[in-house]
Amino acid sequence: MRALITGIGGFVGGHLSALLRQEGFEVWGIDRLPVAAGVANRAVAIELGDVCDPAFTDRIVQAARPTHVFHFAWEFDPSRIGSTDAANRNVLGLTVLLESIGASARHARVMIASSSAVYGATEQRPTDKEAQPKQTTAYRISDGALDRQPIDEDAPLKPINAYGISKVAMETAAASFRGPHGMNIVVTRTFNLLGPGMPSRLFAGSLAAQIVAAERGGPRTIKVGRLDSSRDYIDVRDAARAYLALAMASKPTIDERDAAQVDVALASQPAVDVCDAAPAHLALALASQPTQEPWVFNVCAGAAHSCRELADEMVALASVPVTLDHDASRLQSGDIDYQRGSSARLQRTTGWTPAIAFSTSVRDTLDHARRKESLPE
Repeated sequence: MRALITGIGGFVGGHLSALLRQEGFEVWGIDRLPVAAGVANRAVAIELGDVCDPAFTDRIVQAARPTHVFHFAWEFDPSRIGSTDAANRNVLGLTVLLESIGASARHARVMIASSSAVYGATEQRPTDKEAQPKQTTAYRISDGALDRQPIDEDAPLKPINAYGISKVAMETAAASFRGPHGMNIVVTRTFNLLGPGMPSRLFAGSLAAQIVAAERGGPRTIKVGRLDSSRDYIDVRDAARAYLALAMASKPTIDERDAAQVDVALASQPAVDVCDAAPAHLALALASQPTQEPWVFNVCAGAAHSCRELADEMVALASVPVTLDHDASRLQSGDIDYQRGSSARLQRTTGWTPAIAFSTSVRDTLDHARRKESLPE
């Protein structure tokens, strides 16, 4: 089996490449920047370039002849919130990649990484205790009055920032290739990642980097933003196992009549910017394919932890006393109060379950930062 990973040098790509190599895959990679030696040593070849370039992408797909493709390459500029430029480039990159796969590796299983950001501030309704008597673990709203249902894949898509909008647009493009073109595509909506190699630009990675700096003689005040929001954290190693499980699952069936209906319906829509059109087009595509097996999957642990809880656990692991200090510059626009997902569909389809405890992920995130490693060996 041959796997092609776009964005192989990133946080997720590094872990997945290690897992695929362990499982006997021949690994190929694409990245825009040079990758760590540990990642490079696992791959048959890693090509540096832009997936938006058809000639470059065609050449790599033809050379790799992948049986499985994992698409993580992503462009996002947080300094340009609301800009559609990145969204349009990301959709272009995916489109070029899928066209190349369709031409040279049509039977490849393609896994496209989306995000829970597509759900935005989806209202999580009070749990019906009679309908879900024991299966749902209770996580309380701030006032402690109501339990919340986890978000499943049928929840409405309400992205509230450019990143979420980009991911919805990408899913729309994937739907168009999966239906009319009959390609073997699955999409993963991953919730918040945690674990060794966490980038310092993200909350947990920033905490770890600041604690390590304090342990090495730096300031003992840890700058943080909002701590009262809660997220569903999944360890990156568990996520990598989920991606592999989905890649190895049987191909979903496609009804050609449904695919044709999607093609006609999408073609009949007025020409608008991809970011404005994406949620409506994706909903239309999904609604037009009712008989298909699931192809969109949440990847999550199914438990919500507050940023305060994460910070307190990591601070408790510090080898020197440190304190948390609120920094208004770290607040993010469009932040979400609470997210907890359901991976029931993924578990039914593949048998996958999360195996790494939240506390273990927190500890390993900090320990990895202490070792100054950027990616797993």
